[in-house]
Amino acid sequence: MEREREEKAKGKLMPRREVIKLLRERNQPIRLFGESDFDTFQRLKRIQLLEPESKGLRNDLLAAMDKVDEDEDEAVFGEVRNNAATAATSDGGANLEVAIKRDYISPEEMGVLKVTLSSYVMMREPNATDDATAVAASFARATDMHHVNKTSDRAAREEVSDHVLRYLKFLLSQWGTHLNQRSREVKQSYSGKMASATYNQTLEYIKPLFKLLKTKRCQDDILDSLVKVVVLLMDRNYLKANDAYLDLAIGKAPWPLGVTNHGIHQRTAQDKIHAKNVAHVLNDETQRKFIQGIKRLMTRAQEFFPTDPSRCVNYMKRPSSAFDAVA
Repeated sequence: MEREREEKAKGKLMPRREVIKLLRERNQPIRLFGESDFDTFQRLKRIQLLEPESKGLRNDLLAAMDKVDEDEDEAVFGEVRNNAATAATSDGGANLEVAIKRDYISPEEMGVLKVTLSSYVMMREPNATDDATAVAASFARATDMHHVNKTSDRAAREEVSDHVLRYLKFLLSQWGTHLNQRSREVKQSYSGKMASATYNQTLEYIKPLFKLLKTKRCQDDILDSLVKVVVLLMDRNYLKANDAYLDLAIGKAPWPLGVTNHGIHQRTAQDKIHAKNVAHVLNDETQRKFIQGIKRLMTRAQEFFPTDPSRCVNYMKRPSSAFDAVA
């Protein structure tokens, strides 16, 4: 019980309701005989580590595609039942559209946000030597407008959390708007349904990250990497943004599982096992999913806001779209 109270005090113990929900999703008993809330939480962590995902990515996508098919069927059946010739029904079914929340950032606001986030990078890592961090911090060094709140580290984190959340929602809004602008034929095609399913899946994947950013509870190392990614995306330097993303996903110092600190020879390797070098994609399924969602948004950002091919990742010339004007 003493250990349980310590874990609660540190904020590491997941709420009981959330533990029950995750265990039921994995068809596991919500409590074993003589098991405390802390023991149940530890069992859930072991299950997440040993059985990270029983459904698989493909089934995840298929479930999202089934949802798209159900929405399409509902549109057709509703048309028959109501026998209505409304514009939305005759034009292709309103339910074929994906759900979006319109968020817009003007170019002027984008410039201010970029400098603000860049100054946060410079404040957190003033002596960084890697290219991605140096480029991300260069925008603040090039101007006197250091907008980040320097009254306290916590105030600065809360400010940049709002900015990162707003930009990621902006990218989601652009993606959803692009999908809804497609013709009925494209929406009903297999590739169109797959695109809608991928969007819906990404929404579910990235929700936990949005919640962490909104409640200002995102881990420092994850937030630092996210800020660098967002700054470089705003600058349309997708190559360096990808480097910052890889630091977030797989870290800089991979090490074999099971390394211990016996003897003196392992100490150098142990020193590298630090928060900023951790492969977050391996932590748990929740982080793996929202990290994958971030990568999808990065891909869409490169598509919607094109730049010089030398600053792109896996550059391919795409046909012009309505978003070329926005870019």
